Amino acid sequence: MAYSNLLRANMDGLKKRDKKSKSKKSKAAQ
Repeated sequence: MAYSNLLRANMDGLKKRDKKSKSKKSKAAQ
């Protein structure tokens, strides 16, 4: 379950960073 929470937090962060730069999105996805 903790993993699910982490994924959720990451997705939220990706959405916010997606506006700044899409290249960072790939790094965070790792």
